[in-house]
Amino acid sequence: MRATDSLGCGEGITTPNIDVLAVGRIGDEDYNGVITDTAMNAVTGLFMGLPPIDCKPAYIAVGDGTAAATATDTALAHETARFAVTQLTQTNGITTALLNLPITSQDLEIKEVGVLTKDGALLCRANVEIVKNQNNVINMMWVLSIERGTGNA
Repeated sequence: MRATDSLGCGEGITTPNIDVLAVGRIGDEDYNGVITDTAMNAVTGLFMGLPPIDCKPAYIAVGDGTAAATATDTALAHETARFAVTQLTQTNGITTALLNLPITSQDLEIKEVGVLTKDGALLCRANVEIVKNQNNVINMMWVLSIERGTGNA
C-alpha cells in the first residue's frame, strides 16, 4: 500500500510501499525479529526529505527480559550484554550483521536479542530461548532486508 502524507496547503507526497524484514539465525534456530519504529522512520524519512538517521548495525545486544518484542521498543527489556558486530555485509538492500561468541566468552541465558546502531538506536528485537556457556560457540546472524513493496496504490 502506498501512503500519502499531507504537507499542508493541499500538497501531498506519495511514498513508495516498503517491505522491511528482520530474520535472525542463532545456532540452528531461526527467529523473526520485530522491526522498530526507529528503523521504519529512518527508511520512510528518506522519501519524505527528513534528515537521515544512521541505521548501520554496530552492536548485537542480548538480555533476559521476557516482554514481547514490539515495533515501539527503543531498547531491550533487560539488556545484560552488548557485543560489537563481528562482520557486516550489504548486498542489494540486504544487510547481514554477524556476531561470533567464542568458547571463552561468558555464560549467558538469552531471552531477547536486539540489533543496535553505534548510537544505541534499536533497529529490531526478537524473543529467543538460548543458553550459552563457556564450553560452546554461538553464532548470531541477523539479516535486515529492505525491498520495494508489492502493494498497489
